[in-house]
Parts: sequence; C-alpha cells; structure tokens
Amino acid sequence: MSTFRAGSPAPMVGAQVGPHFISRHCAEDEYAEFATGCTRSAGSARARIYAARRFVRRWPDLTGWLAEALTSRVPTPSASASEAADAALSRDALGYLLFLGLRGCARFDYAWLLAAKPLYVPEVAGWLGIDLGIDQLKNEAARLGFSRIAIDVTVRWAVTRMVLHTGTVHASGFTGDQFEEFQAAVQDFLQRVDLPAFHPSTATKFEQFRKSWTLRVNQLGLLLFHRGQIDAQPRKIMKSIKVRAPTPPQMQAVVDRWLVARRALGPGRAQAL
Repeated sequence: MSTFRAGSPAPMVGAQVGPHFISRHCAEDEYAEFATGCTRSAGSARARIYAARRFVRRWPDLTGWLAEALTSRVPTPSASASEAADAALSRDALGYLLFLGLRGCARFDYAWLLAAKPLYVPEVAGWLGIDLGIDQLKNEAARLGFSRIAIDVTVRWAVTRMVLHTGTVHASGFTGDQFEEFQAAVQDFLQRVDLPAFHPSTATKFEQFRKSWTLRVNQLGLLLFHRGQIDAQPRKIMKSIKVRAPTPPQMQAVVDRWLVARRALGPGRAQAL
C-alpha cells in the first residue's frame, strides 16, 4: 500500500485534538477511496488524487506547509513565481486538505482559513457522514427570529472555520475560549495590510466587508450564548446612520407644521392626520 506519509494511522473521524497535536498526511488509498466515491466521473477522481499526490510530494511533512507564508498557500496576484507555484498546488489540493481536517488528521491556522476559498466543508462532511451541527444551529436561529437564508451563510462560514481550526467537529462542542480565539482571529485578519490581495473587494469596500464578517461572528456568538456555550452575549453591531440630505425649505415648513399638529393632538388622534 502506498502512503502519503509513513506514521501512525489516521484517528477516528472527528477525533478531538490536544494542544500538542501534529498535523499529518493520511494513507493515499484512504483519500483515493473518498475521492472516487464523492465525484461523478473517474476523471475528476483521478484529478483530485493526482493533486493530492503532487501536494504531498512538495510537502512530505504537512507541518512544513503550515509554516509557509500565506502567499505560498493561497493564490494572490502579487505573488512571486515560486509563491504562485506553491499556492497553485495548495489550491488544487484544497479538497484533500479539507478531507484531512474532517478526518482529524490536520488542524489549520485561521489566517489560511480566512484567506482560502471556497471552503466547501459542509459538502465534504456530508460525504463523510459527519454532522457538523449546522442544521441544529440554523433551526435555533429561526426560533430566535433570524432569516433562514441570511443565517445559513453565517453558520456555514463560521462553523466551517472553527471546525477546521479546533478539531471540534460539532458546533455543540465549541467553548467560550474557542469562540473568543475565532473572534480575535477575524479582527486580526481584517487589519492585515495585504487583505486586498486575498479579498480584492476590500480595496474599495472595506467597511462593508468588515461589517459583514464581524456581523457573522457576532451572530454565531449570539447563538452559542443562547445555548449556554459562552458566558457573555456578543456586542451588537449598529448600522451606521447615514446623514439625510437637507429637506427643501418649503417642504420642511410643511413637515414642521405637521409635527406641531401631531404633538398637539396626541398619539391617539394623530392617526387621523
């Protein structure tokens, strides 16, 4: 049997990891079986397996890849030739890396998790038969009044990254410390001077981007708070108040007279105005 890396066998699916956990590769035939079973064509499966094999050949020790600069692990327009080549290998092997994370073989830093895309973890988890707890969170969010469509983006985005960093594969296992680490990591990433290299829209719409990510983190925190998994309710984000353009003088005079009349009539009779 050929292997991606010699060593101890892969742990159980969803195995918890300790502070001294060392990320490692899995057996080639283990990933090959998965890739063959989850793709629609033999050609696609072969491409996935080949991408994983090239990745392992470049980084036989997975900890070496984790120590690389982010520009060598995520494609960026300004990368050097060597960085671009390494980043392309990493991009092509993304499915393999997600597989390692969900199999309990690897844990990933938040910088990579916030820069790499797309992280289709819920789909990979479904193929592996792993329940991430996303549906339960969405159902609880609906009971709290959240829009199902909006909260779906939040939960998938946040849970995916916390799972792959902590090794805790079900959202019910997230702790307050883990959430605080995730929250801090997102804020740190948003302050990177090279943020536009990974998310080009931030070059012109940074504030919108920042609010979107921060809102997602806070919404997850609110759900975990209502579950009793964290002690403090996250601070709500207030939308910025846009300054209204001045009302033309003649129209403003009408508005002022209406307000005076409304206050004189009181709330009950004012409805008739």
